Amino acid sequence: MKPENKFNLGLVSKFRNELFGISIISIMIFHFFLRIREHGSGTLYPLAFAYDNIISSVGVECFLFLSGVGLYFSMSKNGNILNFYRKRMSRVLIPYALWGAVFWIALDLLAKGENIGEFLYDFSFLSFWLEGDSVLWYIAFIVIVYLAFPLVFKMFSEKYATVFLVLSIGFSIGLSLVLRQFFPFVYDNIEIAVNRLPIFLFGAYSGRRIYKSDSFKIGDLILVLLGIAVHIFGILQRYGVIGIKISFSRWEFALFSISLIYICVWLLSKVNLKRLKSFLRGAGALSLELYMTHVTIDNLLRFCKIPTYSPYYYAIIIILSIIFSIFLHFSLKNIIIKTHSTHV
Repeated sequence: MKPENKFNLGLVSKFRNELFGISIISIMIFHFFLRIREHGSGTLYPLAFAYDNIISSVGVECFLFLSGVGLYFSMSKNGNILNFYRKRMSRVLIPYALWGAVFWIALDLLAKGENIGEFLYDFSFLSFWLEGDSVLWYIAFIVIVYLAFPLVFKMFSEKYATVFLVLSIGFSIGLSLVLRQFFPFVYDNIEIAVNRLPIFLFGAYSGRRIYKSDSFKIGDLILVLLGIAVHIFGILQRYGVIGIKISFSRWEFALFSISLIYICVWLLSKVNLKRLKSFLRGAGALSLELYMTHVTIDNLLRFCKIPTYSPYYYAIIIILSIIFSIFLHFSLKNIIIKTHSTHV
């Protein structure tokens, strides 16, 4: 056992829910500021501009890193692939089947007046993969990742896990570059997912070290400093301080998310703010439901021409998201428990 007061990678698992809480809160703030930037004016516009350039949607990268870690833990504890699929898919697909159906019915059939074919096209995620409708892209992406994870787990459990990591990240980056160069229409549709594959892979790779509570090594420190340095370089570029134009795309925020996670873990291990930690744990436990309810309510209200860039209306979105996510979480918890009990 590692000493309690020693900083080690196992703390990522210890503060997993707090980290998910920080991630989902940052994503919800990002979407608010994004609406302000899209509107193009307002007293909060300078703050929105700063948030977008400094924090942006890095919470999504944190989400994917932590998801990779969580999947590694899940397969380590029970290597049965069918059990893995049943447990992970039920955690995502059951809430999506219920909430996603409500959302697409409300948007496609009621608000847009489309036919059932359009509803099925959106509900099945085909509209994302074929046309880039990114409202619930994360769910579409994570389902594919779940299906492929037993192979990913095997690669990162082998002796040459680091070699497999380099090769798999190299392949994913190469795939992104090929799509952007030769298939720009496809790339534009799915870049929000394909460019985030490396951070998920790194999370899955890190899962083994976090599972073993490995010590924080010099290589980890170098990675944290590199993530901060690359991010600062990107910020200075976006503010026009540096004239050199090198686009790191979402990979800048992938590196920065690693730095951010380790910094947050260190801070959480040092401070004793029980109420703050409890709040973050609560948000983290509801993070999937909050994501789904938040992005869908926001999308539906924007379609209805409601100014969601207004703090008043965005506060309503937040309140509704919390109410529906709590209801969804606890309703589905009973469904999932009953579903699993039938397979015992």
